[in-house]
Amino acid sequence: MSLQDRGQPVLEAILVSIISTLAMAGMYMVPFLNSFVFLWPVPIAIVAVKYNNYWLSGIGLGVAAAVISFLDPSLAIIAVLVFSIMVFILPWSIKKKPGIFEGTAMCSAAMFIALIVVLKVLSSMVGQDIFTYSWDAIRQFFDRGGGDNFNKVLEMYKKIGLIEHSITGPQFAELLIDKLKVMVPSILIIFSMVAGGVDFLLASVVLKKMQMDAPYIPPFVEWKLPGGTGKGFFTIIVVAFIGALVGIKNFDIVLSTVLAIFSFIFSIQGLAFSSFLLKMGRIPTWIRVLLLFVFYLFFQGILIFMGVFEQMFNIRDNYRNPPTPRI
Repeated sequence: MSLQDRGQPVLEAILVSIISTLAMAGMYMVPFLNSFVFLWPVPIAIVAVKYNNYWLSGIGLGVAAAVISFLDPSLAIIAVLVFSIMVFILPWSIKKKPGIFEGTAMCSAAMFIALIVVLKVLSSMVGQDIFTYSWDAIRQFFDRGGGDNFNKVLEMYKKIGLIEHSITGPQFAELLIDKLKVMVPSILIIFSMVAGGVDFLLASVVLKKMQMDAPYIPPFVEWKLPGGTGKGFFTIIVVAFIGALVGIKNFDIVLSTVLAIFSFIFSIQGLAFSSFLLKMGRIPTWIRVLLLFVFYLFFQGILIFMGVFEQMFNIRDNYRNPPTPRI
């Protein structure tokens, strides 16, 4: 192999890392687009899989850290911590060629661990637990000018009959904090599932388009959880419910988190089942996509029921392969 051939993968990894990092930095500054920064590991993973060399992931990560450090050194530290796990786990999971559920689970776990590490680093930067710091910031906001403005809004709502009882800004702050304390674990886990899952799916699809060896990603209408998932969730929910019922500390948070994850996962399966039904009804693709978007926005409860129903009775598989009648 010539020196040029050996240097091409490194050069490609550097160029891809620079381009994707600058694009990530640009999206980071734009509202609604900043969530796409978590797609950064995808191009580097594709290069690593293309040349079957995981060291290229490390080179890409180092180049990204160097580029970001010119913009914001503290942001470079956070970016490296977030991407350091994903940039290696993503190509490794792709080369393992797992099923869509296993691959998404691996990348989601990597993203969740990365987020926990980042939260620990942020806690060190501010000198206290990052959540305690955030709760204090919320209290200070409502104790100052934000609280006065909020009180005026609440008084207006009370006059026009939208609320019955008066509530002050500081009281609302405490209610908001209590709600966030329960929601934060599920938010972190669901975000990790979405970010890690999208990275895995996108990288696999792009590699398939490049005619590279990659995991098979079934069409959305065929997405289905492995057998036994419903029973596992039900068992965990029952245990968490009993724990919360008898007053075990933090089991209310566990129950809320499990229910949120259960709702999210089975709403996606319900969405896939709905897509299957719409496709069977020969609904045009663009109308089907529009309807699925509306369903997810306004009818999540129905989607969750459909996802659970499909998991229990295996409607799609029975439709494709009807059971042989007994004589």
